Amino acid sequence: EEASGHSSASASSGEGSSAPETGSHPSSDPAASAPEDGFSQEHVESCEEAPAPALGALDQEAGGLRRPQPPNASSPNPKRFKKEGVPLNPDVPPEPVATQSVAAAEVDVAVDIEKKIVPLDFSMRSLAKRIKQLCRQEQQREGEQNYRKFRAKICPGENQAAEDELRKEISKEMFAEMEIIGQFNLGFIITKLNADIFIVDQHATDEKYNFEMLQQHTVLQGQRLIVPQTLNLTAVNEAVLIENLDIFRKNGFDFVIDEDAPVTERAKLISLPTSKNWTFGPQDIDELIFMLSDSPGVMCRPSRVRQMFASRACRKSVMIGTALNTSEMRRLVSHMGEMDHPWNCPHGRPTMRHIANLDVISQN
Repeated sequence: EEASGHSSASASSGEGSSAPETGSHPSSDPAASAPEDGFSQEHVESCEEAPAPALGALDQEAGGLRRPQPPNASSPNPKRFKKEGVPLNPDVPPEPVATQSVAAAEVDVAVDIEKKIVPLDFSMRSLAKRIKQLCRQEQQREGEQNYRKFRAKICPGENQAAEDELRKEISKEMFAEMEIIGQFNLGFIITKLNADIFIVDQHATDEKYNFEMLQQHTVLQGQRLIVPQTLNLTAVNEAVLIENLDIFRKNGFDFVIDEDAPVTERAKLISLPTSKNWTFGPQDIDELIFMLSDSPGVMCRPSRVRQMFASRACRKSVMIGTALNTSEMRRLVSHMGEMDHPWNCPHGRPTMRHIANLDVISQN
């Protein structure tokens, strides 16, 4: 009996406690029944009828938790509507969301930047000029790769072909632009011009320079004859001699001209050039006349005078086996730009030859 009485009492107490819960909504006024967050009575009833949402339905936005909302059966993607701010239930007004923190997170914060102004020397004209120069160099490089300027071999049988190539491709100004690589075997200078490598004979080069300087500036001393000598000249040869008396005097020959004498007898020899072991005579005068008839007014020397100058130039030139520094090698190479015929010495020895082209070597 005590147990039954206890159970009946608990049942009645349970009914009493549940009764007010079921009847509290119709008996209460709207002000008392409204929730604190502003939901309407219909929304509260719909929330009570709907099943409880899972824990994953809680969204965390702007640092706060949003109240779970019932899923809309007609919407295929409720998450998308949440992001776009569209309410799931069109009859229910949207919840107030704390947008102030979201807006604060999306706005960039001003940062103080220290600016440093660096002046830049720039000109469109100089840039365009530089681009044109690079294009020109590239075209020149491509053209040089397809064209070999030097093909003659270094051998006695191709000396003339090698001299013709050097005469065609190398100008006097290019000798000053050559880069000195060094001395080889105490007798040869290795130079570089762009991609071409050359070898220069130091003795032959110096000898040719000294020879041409003697040719241009030496005035031979003459020895006067006791009695003037009559020359057997034709009228044409006599006219050539009279027109080029200065060139004859530089070679040591001197004449006296008698304007009243008949033709072919107006010029008489009164002086001959002299040297230690060299003697000259009328045959040298005939040779000079022959040379001046082809090129009048051009300084020239008879062959015997040339041999004398070649012997002098050879003795005073740099010899094979002499060590040279960079300035001395530079001087010898620069002298080649001052010569009229720098490609061989007076005795026929070559002064310079082309060795190789670096671009062709790199391609191979």
